[in-house]
Amino acid sequence: MIGVDVARYAANTAVMVIKVLPNINGFAKKVVYTEVIHGANYITEQAPRLKKLIQLYNPKEIVIDGNGPGIGLLDAMVLPSFDAKTGEQFPSYFAFNNDHHLPPEKKSEGEEPWPEYRAIIYDIKAGASNDDSIHSNFFAQINNGSVSFLAHERIVKEKLLKTNRGKKMSAFDRRVFLLPYEMTSRLIDELNNLRLKPTGIQN
Repeated sequence: MIGVDVARYAANTAVMVIKVLPNINGFAKKVVYTEVIHGANYITEQAPRLKKLIQLYNPKEIVIDGNGPGIGLLDAMVLPSFDAKTGEQFPSYFAFNNDHHLPPEKKSEGEEPWPEYRAIIYDIKAGASNDDSIHSNFFAQINNGSVSFLAHERIVKEKLLKTNRGKKMSAFDRRVFLLPYEMTSRLIDELNNLRLKPTGIQN
């Protein structure tokens, strides 16, 4: 699974790749990669990078926050994309639960529909009706140990610098390698600062 929290301008779009496996207690979730996508332009910057990650990780679903700025990213995802830096071209990806971003219907009798893998986007819209359930489920998943995160940046950096590969890396390459772990460390710090608001209701 790939989860995407969309932002523009001063903020950055956050992407998290999670491996989900069934177990006796339900599902185990393991974060395998995370990054932030810098750049405000959905068509030339965000969509091509996200489609590259789709190619690399081949997710069953990609969950995009379709509220606010997320609408612009969804619009860009259903268009073919081009990465100006690498020259790579990427196909369209569609939603399967959003009437405005569904894959096109067959144009004529006998024509094959779009491949199933292209309709992999789940458009999630948080709002007053589901905010409480989303937050409650999030805290439950974190607190019951169902989610495993990447190692802390400090630990990975120490191990990397002990290897020949790490010693030969340039400062830039080392920064790129450690970035997902740095993002994870920041996320964990933010999670540790979160507190549930007391409602005064006792169950």
